[in-house]
Amino acid sequence: GSDLVTNGDFSAAGINLVDNPNFTDTGSELVTNGDFTSASGWNINANWTIDTGAGTISSDGTSNNDVNQGTWFPVLSKSYKIVYTIDSITQGEFKIKLGGVTTTPRSSAATYTEYITTTDLSDGGGRLRLQLDNLAICTISNVSVKELGADWTEFSGDPDSVSFGENGVTLVQSSDLGSYSRVTQSSVTSADKSYKVTYTIFDSAYTSGNKVQYYDGDSYVNLPEQGVGTHTFYYTREGANDTWIFNLKTYATPVTDFVTISSISVQELGEGWTLTSGASITALGAKITHTPTAGQISQASVLELEKRYKLTYEITENISGGLKTNSAVITTMVTTVGTHTRYFEADDTTFIIARTSAVDNDVTITNITVQELDPNGYWTIG
Repeated sequence: GSDLVTNGDFSAAGINLVDNPNFTDTGSELVTNGDFTSASGWNINANWTIDTGAGTISSDGTSNNDVNQGTWFPVLSKSYKIVYTIDSITQGEFKIKLGGVTTTPRSSAATYTEYITTTDLSDGGGRLRLQLDNLAICTISNVSVKELGADWTEFSGDPDSVSFGENGVTLVQSSDLGSYSRVTQSSVTSADKSYKVTYTIFDSAYTSGNKVQYYDGDSYVNLPEQGVGTHTFYYTREGANDTWIFNLKTYATPVTDFVTISSISVQELGEGWTLTSGASITALGAKITHTPTAGQISQASVLELEKRYKLTYEITENISGGLKTNSAVITTMVTTVGTHTRYFEADDTTFIIARTSAVDNDVTITNITVQELDPNGYWTIG
């Protein structure tokens, strides 16, 4: 009959469990009346005029005064996405200042997007300023500022080590010269579950011994690939911590190491299967061990009692121990590396593959199929 097992090669992965996986999502709009349909919230100097009917603000070039919003919102060391539209500019240059950072001066009409991380809030608490150079004459129709890094949190001890920009999240050594630079997202993983992780490093620079790491729920582990590119690995959550953490581990101080990560995907593996804590999903299939509990994989409501079945499977790795099915007819499966076939009569409705050694077991299996023999009942078995 047809294959009765779901996801027999263990390749099916669930949805991405990470929110804002490209680090580009933003918070809510922080500018008051950034479309200039109202003058409320703006401090307007003499050379500027707001046309609320047209939704524009214009400068006549008679001075270099700015337009600003008073004691404002920025948080030190936070990252922001600034978008603004210059409708026309006939002389001089326009720029925006926020949190101690000034955007690139612009001298032509266009919509611009800039990314900044605040460095100084002494100017009226980080006042937002629309500034002119060289007695500019220009018209602006929109200014938007939104915080970057939605759903991600910097560790409180090193907030200045994390910044967000058009290429993702960047980790550098924090100003206190600590050895950790971390960005986190909570409630991502579950205990004893297996995951497929795909991540992209946009740029990086490490001195000897320094690494970018993830957190497996119990301890920090070096990412298997540290260089630029898209990489994939598999792991099983250990410990009680459900937080996903990127950590730039720097053993020497001070250093100029950094890593920019542009995307992260964490997908649960084992769809259709129930795994005990002694089993996990790897790139080679289901690894069945004896620790921390007896390794076992199973699917419920697959078999019918006393029906006969054909089982095929592939052993991709055998370090020690063996495997068995739930059927009393088959006590031990062949577990040499390769593809094997067995026939059995069901003594349970749940299909189970379990470890045979209680003290030393490490076997990996994949490409499992279970098919009923004589599914149309043409034969009567005495």
